[in-house]
This record gives sequence, C-alpha cells and structure tokens, in this order.
Amino acid sequence: MKKSLCFNIEDVKIDLNNLPPHLKELHKEIELCKELRIPYFLVLTPIFGRIPKEEFIVREEKELVPGLKPIRTPVETLAGYEVLLRTNVFNGRNCLEAIANLGGTNVLTSGDMDVIENWPLHVESSYTNRNVGIVRVSELQDKIDGYVVDDKVFAKTKLKMNEGHGKVLSIDEVLRALEEGLPYHKGSTLSTDEDKRGIQEISEEDELLLSQPLNLSRDELGTLEYRTWVVGNRVAIITNYHNPEDFNIPSRIESFTNDFVRQQSGKLPHSYVLDIGIEHSEKRIVVIELNDFMSAGGTNKRVFSEILNYYC
Repeated sequence: MKKSLCFNIEDVKIDLNNLPPHLKELHKEIELCKELRIPYFLVLTPIFGRIPKEEFIVREEKELVPGLKPIRTPVETLAGYEVLLRTNVFNGRNCLEAIANLGGTNVLTSGDMDVIENWPLHVESSYTNRNVGIVRVSELQDKIDGYVVDDKVFAKTKLKMNEGHGKVLSIDEVLRALEEGLPYHKGSTLSTDEDKRGIQEISEEDELLLSQPLNLSRDELGTLEYRTWVVGNRVAIITNYHNPEDFNIPSRIESFTNDFVRQQSGKLPHSYVLDIGIEHSEKRIVVIELNDFMSAGGTNKRVFSEILNYYC
C-alpha cells in the first residue's frame, strides 16, 4: 500500500503571503512533499468556508509546462493508498470521511480524534500534576470546585475554532456566563461578549475541558513549553513551543517525553502532539495538553521532514 498525504486547504488563488498562518504551514508541507517525491492529494474546500458541506479531492498539483498554472484533476479513487491527513482544526472529520468514501485507508481516524479530544480521561494524573478533566455544562456548577485554585479555573470549550485557546477565568466569570444564557465560545474561550457574530452557543449537553491553572516558569521568550510530535508511538522531534526553530531541548525534557510516550502506548493513538512545560514553584515537568496530530500547527521544514521520516 502506498503511503501518501492529504492536505485540506482552502481553494484560494492568492499570494501565500496573504494566507492565514495555518494555510501557510500546509503549503510549506506540500512543497516538502514535492521535494521528497512523496505522493499527496488536496482536499479542497470553499474559500474560507466554515465546516463546508462537501469537499472534493484532487491529485497533487502538477505543472505541465514551467511557468503555467498547475492542473487539478479530480480523483476517482484512493484505493491502495494509506493516507495521513493534515487539515484545519474544525474540518478533520469531514475530510476523513471523504478519504474513506474514495477507498483510502486513513492512518488516523475519527476515533483517534475522540481520544485526543478527551485526553484527560486517558493520561495518568502523575503526568499532569493537577486536576484536569472533562465536564458537561449541565454539571458545571456541581463539579467546578475541584478545578479551582485561588478563585481561578482554566476553561476550554471542545467546539474548537482554528485560533482556539483556553482561558483562565474567575468563578464569577464562569457563573455569570451561565446565568446570562449559557457561555459562548470564540476561539475556544468562554465569552459573554455582546457581539456574537460567528460565535456558537454551547448547549447544556456540550462539554468543557477544566483544569486547575498552571503557573509555568518563564524565560525571555515566554513560558517554558515544549512541543513533541509523536509518530508511530515514537518521539519524532521536540521543539521549543514559542520558537519551533529551537531544537536545543533539555535532557530532562527528552527523558520525560520518552517515558510518557512509552507508558501511554496503547492508551493513546499512535500519533499525536504533546505539549509539556516546567512548573514554576517546584520546577516539575507537567503535561499541559495533547493535540490532534492531523490539525496541530507549529511545523517547519525540519519538523515536517522528521515527521515524514517516521511516517514513510
């Protein structure tokens, strides 16, 4: 079976300098696949569409004559291809379905996405060094106290937008959001902003990721955080979270990461992205969060080269 990649990109015809950061990264990954002669396909979606109704898959772009516009030929089948998807955070399941419908074998599945989305249920507490869990909105008032430190709680919705990050809130802010109708999310943070254009309402059946707030050590770049790309239950590469070009990783970070991957093998998907940091007061290494491999960002040529080395 041929190993290949599918890239979910917006079908835009504009200069790369004007693309959003996640699309710039995907285009650079595509260029590396071209350079290494690794087969890839494109999952095209409507221009800047949010959860588009349909996608279509085309063969890799080929320039028939130097200087002329590449052609895009619709694909009739992906049978015989093992496909690793790289996509945006809000459209992964649609793309996986489109690949499967064409007979392709997805390397990562919707089930893998579910596990990472609910990672606190699968990661041993010794690695997080704090209370972190998944709580249904309808149960929030009864369970939130277990995640509070100094009247603060970290909250993150699971209705992720592309720019999504969590946010540390006071208990009053959380309860006020509930009292005003249910919290909204914009960029995966709870919000009660009056301008709710493009913000989805969270229902009582939706879930939040709650955590006791972390106080991380800092250097001149910011908090001491590191991003690890795990491919096939092996550490492919570790980078400084704030500077993906920095590969000078402390040995104890490498030891922690290798131990985590080894101990969690079989409990997590074979490929995922792990973010860890150094806690301020005790200088302990802690798991901050896990991210879905298919939509995680922060790649560059060296990072993606290592990912392809382990995958291919």
